[in-house]
Amino acid sequence: MKRTHRVTVTVMLVLLASVLFVTPAYANSSWHWLTPLRPHWLLPCVIVSTLAIEYFSLITLCNIKLAVDRLKALAVVGLANLMSFLAPFLFFVFSWLRDVQAGITSSFGQFADKMPCSFVGLGYLVLTLVVEVPLVYFFLKNRVSNKKKLLLVVVLANIATTLLVAVVQHLFLPGTW
Repeated sequence: MKRTHRVTVTVMLVLLASVLFVTPAYANSSWHWLTPLRPHWLLPCVIVSTLAIEYFSLITLCNIKLAVDRLKALAVVGLANLMSFLAPFLFFVFSWLRDVQAGITSSFGQFADKMPCSFVGLGYLVLTLVVEVPLVYFFLKNRVSNKKKLLLVVVLANIATTLLVAVVQHLFLPGTW
């Protein structure tokens, strides 16, 4: 196996392990919102802006010109984003079920009060990269002339949109412990 492949596989396995083997620590504290806004109210704006930034980054920087390829790019970016948006929620649902079995909590409301104040952070960035980058790269690598550029654009666009969402959440959804 080539050295670059070994490094890539190692990095992907470390990133995947860091997402899969996480133990939450709630420290018996809860987040208090300082405004009536909640993260799910910003979700439609976040979804539209994320899709637009990632899609237009791909078609402009990777020179995707054919209409059928642009449509495929939009579908792939949409599917990859859907999967990366759903992954943290599925993780929290499985965590809640584990807590119910252990007798730590009895209702989803109690569990939701202990959840982190924001879903967007370093863990979410890693999860986004692990979910979205392989999907987008695999489905679009034959539609572009420069595969390395495609990989770089996908990674940088996902980092940019994740940082943007984190900043927006912290600006519009202040709170305190």
